[in-house]
Amino acid sequence: MKKGIFFAAFLSAQVAFAADCPPAESLDFEGIHLGADKESILKIFPTLEISQEQKDITLDFDSGKVPSGFSEFRYGNIHFNKEGKVSYIYFNYNIEFLDKPAEMLKDSIINKFNLPSKEWISKPIYDKKTMKAAGYDLRSKQTTLKCKDYYIKVTQDFDIGKGAMGARLQINYPEEEK
Repeated sequence: MKKGIFFAAFLSAQVAFAADCPPAESLDFEGIHLGADKESILKIFPTLEISQEQKDITLDFDSGKVPSGFSEFRYGNIHFNKEGKVSYIYFNYNIEFLDKPAEMLKDSIINKFNLPSKEWISKPIYDKKTMKAAGYDLRSKQTTLKCKDYYIKVTQDFDIGKGAMGARLQINYPEEEK
């Protein structure tokens, strides 16, 4: 009984500290958004082959045959939950964005989707010692917005350092946190 009360209090505290965000479906990239089904993705990328059992797809935007809504990205990964709905979106920004700080990328996302600007939490991607040892740019950061139903994370490591991946955007339901 006490565990149940504690768990309920914990969950309500999580919701209480969530930012007041628009619905997840409004963070839409030409039809790709949290909760979208596989058919909606095939409307945008008709040459993709997606099976009913498939849990992940990779989108390559370097081919030049991509809708304009993806022009700022090199590639993306989409994860589907067991119901076949999008539950995790990951986009890697084009090389033109490698010198842009995480805050600038975040501001672009805030403007594009009318997101709150105050509740974002920014932090270095690793502690200073680890960043130096791995050769990361010390300006490398991750900034996160926790909404009631989803998270948004913008990460920038300037593509410098061991395992660096450049600028990236991640949108996911909390249970898909990676």
